[in-house]
Amino acid sequence: MIIEKNDLIRAFEFVKEVEKETTSKKEKALILAEATKKALGQLSELNLAITPDRFQIWFYAFLTLILKGIFNPTEDDIIRSYLLAFGELKGKKELTPTAIEKELVAKEVEETLDLSKVVLQDAIHMVEKYSKNLIERESNLNTIKTLTDLNATITLLIEEIRILQETNRELKKELNKSIKKVEVLKERIRSLYERSTKDPLTNLLNRAKFEMTIDKLIKNYREDRIKCFCIALMDIDNFKKLNDLYGHAVGDEFLRRCAEVIVKELRSCDLPFRYGGEEFAVIIVDTRIKEAVAVCERLRRNIEEIRISTEIGNAKTTISIGIAEATKEDSPKSLIERADKALYLAKRDGKNCIRTEKDLTARL
Repeated sequence: MIIEKNDLIRAFEFVKEVEKETTSKKEKALILAEATKKALGQLSELNLAITPDRFQIWFYAFLTLILKGIFNPTEDDIIRSYLLAFGELKGKKELTPTAIEKELVAKEVEETLDLSKVVLQDAIHMVEKYSKNLIERESNLNTIKTLTDLNATITLLIEEIRILQETNRELKKELNKSIKKVEVLKERIRSLYERSTKDPLTNLLNRAKFEMTIDKLIKNYREDRIKCFCIALMDIDNFKKLNDLYGHAVGDEFLRRCAEVIVKELRSCDLPFRYGGEEFAVIIVDTRIKEAVAVCERLRRNIEEIRISTEIGNAKTTISIGIAEATKEDSPKSLIERADKALYLAKRDGKNCIRTEKDLTARL
């Protein structure tokens, strides 16, 4: 069942109606109670501190589902409803599960740092207090006249050392907790970064990472840190027909097989990307356009040989490729545009072929 923004608006209006009524109906009260119960349960399951903001988002997420008649939501239902509530309440237009997780991780990092700060402040306070007590005991030594006074002072010192040791043990426990949590968060941040820059279907780097990498390479090229580089944009020919004829599962498998071919044929210094949909991109480092064509021709031929066995025969198709070589005056946008125009020319020239920016100028 599709959950839309109108369903969330209905949840907001439902709460407003209940607030206006002096005596809410039992049915409405039970709905609110169920949404509250599910929200608190979700926060507990995620091991998140219960704050007003978090509770409000999860409350409206579950209230939206309940009013929609979804009493046993799937994980996708919950995520979709949460994204709607989060976006509306936080004023964010475009949200993904990854973006939400970034928010949660950032919040946990903030809370962990706050906890560490409190522990350190307690430690500083303890040291200051102990130092003050030692100074007082030192001044008391000058007033000791009897063995009883000396024993009393020693007893006080021993007790303060014991308290200091006990407090130190507790502080070490708290610090160790913080250190362990920081390690967990570091791993989550690393995993989050990897997922935000990788395509889950092909395990290739994604479009955002492609554009970031081009930007960095152009800067290196301008500073003469690299000799040159080319980019190639690749588009699977007739991919919609392949999906319609053999099904999306076969289409996904073809994308994975294409990715495997691309990775296998490239050098370790070259970088493959899933550019989007049925498109791939490749950055070929320290290579002029003529050599880049040779590399891409191997890719084209090998992808042409891919066969996927199905009940109605072998699924196969081809790929078209457009190549452009970077200049020191390029921006990521201008370089990608030239490669894209070369790709368009390859499509126009019958597909299953390679065209470069030089072919573009030759047609003028």
